[in-house]
Amino acid sequence: TKNMVFLTALSAYTPNPINLFLRGESSIGKSYNVTQILSYFPEKDVWLLGGLSPKALIHSYGTLIDENGEVIDFSQKPDKDAPKEEKLLWKERMRNSRYLIDLRHKILAFLEAPHIETFMMLRPILSHDSWEIEYRFTDKTAKGALQTKTVVIRGWPATIFCTTDVK
Repeated sequence: TKNMVFLTALSAYTPNPINLFLRGESSIGKSYNVTQILSYFPEKDVWLLGGLSPKALIHSYGTLIDENGEVIDFSQKPDKDAPKEEKLLWKERMRNSRYLIDLRHKILAFLEAPHIETFMMLRPILSHDSWEIEYRFTDKTAKGALQTKTVVIRGWPATIFCTTDVK
């Protein structure tokens, strides 16, 4: 088990990372083996996840970018006294923005089975269907209105799933 976890984690730095599913009875050491082996890898590359909803992936790991791929810096947002043209440009930039989640050279270790929606979202990534995959979600604004958010997931992570679930 330790060798397979190590090789799976190491594959994150190759062009085609692999996925590992560890299934077994509770308290047999699945999570322990995973956390011990992953402690040898760079902390920034390892995501130890006890659970993860699809929106948590966006909000915790996503970077907001504009249509040109440039990171949006909210300190540049025009204030209320700014010229109307500047405000319109900012609004248009935000309208065409999207969240980018870069999974290259990442090791995702699910210490418990993820939320089913998260797993379904990850399936095309786990099977390397496309280098970039776009998702659209609805989310509430500060005023309570619904808006669509676009998320682009780039790259393929090495992924380890620990579960007691027969499925």
